[in-house]
Amino acid sequence: MKILLLANTVFELLVGILMLAVPTVFFPDLAHTGDQLALSQALVRGFAFAALAMAGLSGFMVIRPLTPEVKFSGLGALAIFHLGLSITQLLNVINGLVPVPVLIIHAIFAVFFLGTFIWNWR
Repeated sequence: MKILLLANTVFELLVGILMLAVPTVFFPDLAHTGDQLALSQALVRGFAFAALAMAGLSGFMVIRPLTPEVKFSGLGALAIFHLGLSITQLLNVINGLVPVPVLIIHAIFAVFFLGTFIWNWR
């Protein structure tokens, strides 16, 4: 479980930092002028801080002792986050908005976090 949490921490930390520093890496079609630029930047910042929040959650779970309550809450939150993003990215892949690897990465995390959550819930 610690390896999964550490992998999530590193992944989400990199994604969050890159989204803040170079948003066009993830969103090459961002609007470049006027109100659309402001809206695009606001949305990307929100996505970036969501990724950083999940990095923080999994990072704290790596460095602190895990009580059953922390496992339940933390693994549940991470499972819901990645499951929700998997569903969203599936729709985005179908509509040609994101590449398939984005879906695969979140789906893998979703399966592992959901499995770990269920395993620790019993």
